[in-house]
Amino acid sequence: MGTFYPPEAVPSDYLKEYSAQLGAVELNSTFYAIPSAEMFQKWRSSVSDEFRFCPKFPKSVSHSLNSEHPDLKIFTDRVSLLEDRLGVCFLQFPSHVGPDQKARLQALFAKLPRGLKTTVEFRHPGFFQNQRLKPEWIDELARFYLGTVSVDTPLERDVAHTSLSSTRVLVRFLGANLHASNEIRFRQWAERIALWAKHGIREVYFMIHEPDNTYAPLAVKAFIETLNPLLAEPLKAPVFHDLFG
Repeated sequence: MGTFYPPEAVPSDYLKEYSAQLGAVELNSTFYAIPSAEMFQKWRSSVSDEFRFCPKFPKSVSHSLNSEHPDLKIFTDRVSLLEDRLGVCFLQFPSHVGPDQKARLQALFAKLPRGLKTTVEFRHPGFFQNQRLKPEWIDELARFYLGTVSVDTPLERDVAHTSLSSTRVLVRFLGANLHASNEIRFRQWAERIALWAKHGIREVYFMIHEPDNTYAPLAVKAFIETLNPLLAEPLKAPVFHDLFG
């Protein structure tokens, strides 16, 4: 199948090579610790102009609604160093954070910088009805200028919603190592994204994860090939390098 990176590439080249082929990446490491300002500046200078980073808010913010969130300003200041390479940030709440904590959620939402493009991932089933966010929570996110995150997981698609509260959305797709079920789900998402595009959605970030991440670039290629016939302007699919020249 070849390799996603050129055979001569070394690990320090990987981000540059990745950004030459793909349009965005999740920064999940920011969930556990906030990188230095120098690291954010290095990341920004290592990628193409069109590339976007999508950092996850620190666990100290999303999982501690009782705190004053001292890490919030540090995080927002540092991600701003990505400047025009910053896509959306996403708040991933744990499953024990439910609608009964509405006041605390509102207090946190009110602290978020208005200019920071933020999307929200809820996991508690109380936020959903008929595989959609409940209308009052769509309205609540819209009130704070927050977008939605949809997570599509194999065999657990009950919260793979398509609810929108802004003109930007983040979809986190968890594949099954190129299992045939990916193709069915890809078609469904391609049709949805094409519909969103026709109705004025400005930014769609579609992040594909696989249990074995060596399959992820192939899954990206398969999804782009499914999506392109439905788009006015086709996307560039990744190219694989022959390991044997």
